[in-house]
Amino acid sequence: MDDYLEGLSTEEKEMRVLDYELKSLKKDRQLYLQQPNSNIFFRCKKSDALNHLEEAQERIKAAQKSAAK
Repeated sequence: MDDYLEGLSTEEKEMRVLDYELKSLKKDRQLYLQQPNSNIFFRCKKSDALNHLEEAQERIKAAQKSAAK
């Protein structure tokens, strides 16, 4: 498993940790998402935060695939 983790980029590791932390939260927990390029945070639902995380993971994977070509 350590060999697998060594092969991941820092962003991927951060996303895995964030995913685990979000999934372990209670349903009624308040979450806040930061707006890009600002210091403004908006309250959101847990499902919205997970969707945002999935989109970010997909962008990272797509960027890595295009960089590998």
